[in-house]
Amino acid sequence: MWSAQLDFADFILRGAAELTRETPSLAAAPAVASRLARVLGARLPCQAVIRWACPVCSTRTVTRWRCGPRCATCRCGAPKSANLLRQIPQVPVRHWVLSLPSPQRFDFAGDARSEAAVVKAFMHAVFARLRARDGDRSAGCGAIAAIHRSGAALNLNLHVHALVVDGVFHRSPDGSRFIVQAPGHEDLAVVAREVQAALARLPAADTRDPALAALQLAARPRRKLRQATVSSPSGQGSTFELAGLKVFAGPPVHADDRAALRRLCDYVTRPATARFAAARGNPVTTDPNIATQPQLGPQEVVARLVAATPAEPAVSVRTYGVLAPRAAHLWQLGHGHQLELPSLPCPEPRRLARARSPRCARCDVALEALAVEDASDPPTHHG
Repeated sequence: MWSAQLDFADFILRGAAELTRETPSLAAAPAVASRLARVLGARLPCQAVIRWACPVCSTRTVTRWRCGPRCATCRCGAPKSANLLRQIPQVPVRHWVLSLPSPQRFDFAGDARSEAAVVKAFMHAVFARLRARDGDRSAGCGAIAAIHRSGAALNLNLHVHALVVDGVFHRSPDGSRFIVQAPGHEDLAVVAREVQAALARLPAADTRDPALAALQLAARPRRKLRQATVSSPSGQGSTFELAGLKVFAGPPVHADDRAALRRLCDYVTRPATARFAAARGNPVTTDPNIATQPQLGPQEVVARLVAATPAEPAVSVRTYGVLAPRAAHLWQLGHGHQLELPSLPCPEPRRLARARSPRCARCDVALEALAVEDASDPPTHHG
């Protein structure tokens, strides 16, 4: 796993060098330069190359190393999925997905204000349907939304993943009382219509930098637009599509199935380059609506990452309703509530295991480290 991440880091460095060398005017643009710096900073953790030698047969080998969570140098923190899991109490949760129609999925990607307005409209529509099923407009709802700006092939595609509490909370003298309210297929249709109406009221995203607009245009896939309204429930969830806008609601995750919820948190917070890094720069897409794309080179990958990087302030994961920090305190839903349950005791912090010296395959003795080379900041060659 470490070697794959290091190979991808080298891949990104090579792509950034090609982009700045072949198109210096593009990299000199302020918007592109700032986003390129954030892409490089987010993709390059501390790393090193260790050279070993066998003291018996003098066989030499090379291993690669990268830092772990909470690194003091690069500030590599814990995964976002762990933070999301601590904020969700032990209640049923449902996975919602909002896919925008064209051209909003391209125009709004990377624009912080437009993304925030889209997520707010989506959460408002979902909460309204849950309260309508319950009959109490003052009931509390909760959700955690994650914004994804690209698809499996790093194509520009803004869509929203949300973990919505599958019910509502009511205040009582003894604390909060939870009531399950499972949405039906007709609720998805109402949510889709409300979000579509909200998108019609949003102003068009203003792309000020022409260089950034060129990168975003190159990151758009060629799709076959479908204007007909299609609704298709399935055993794995329910989907409703309206003029290109698609709303999906998956099956509920039970309150005591924290393992399934952790896997869902990992899926929702996965980075856009998760599968891309594993393939070492050769993305494969299974979407039939996306035209067959050739294997992307380093320069194309970096250009698409820059196009999908948001402007400041960055919007990635947000909490809504009773799961928000201040609202959770008012509703007596403290962060880390599920870790205090008897069925899920809070584990002690695990110490990182020390890297052991590899052993020689011939002599079966521990290898000796000859040198440790820092690979985080490669030397720059000036012509």
